[in-house]
Amino acid sequence: MIHPPLNKREAQAYRYTQWGGNPKGNDYNPACCAYSICGSERGALPCQCSRKHGHGPAGLYCKQHSRVVADSAARTLAWLRGKQKLTADEKKELQKLEKIIEVKKV
Repeated sequence: MIHPPLNKREAQAYRYTQWGGNPKGNDYNPACCAYSICGSERGALPCQCSRKHGHGPAGLYCKQHSRVVADSAARTLAWLRGKQKLTADEKKELQKLEKIIEVKKV
């Protein structure tokens, strides 16, 4: 998943299993992990992880995917901090990631 949802609002806006035959995709299931996974079989579509949530940012992820999201957020944060000039969108992303990393440390 390139940009995993970091709060409840983003998770509810995300569409899973979206393709030509189902252009609207499936809604977020609040009982499950918010990470988008893809099976290993041929033609597999990305779908929502079926594990129980409760870890990571806003408690949206299972234990396995909370580590993936935290590592991804830390790498993106380091990259953004290293840039000389930031666009407005990058500044917003930087502030959002700094809040998440602070929550994780506490």
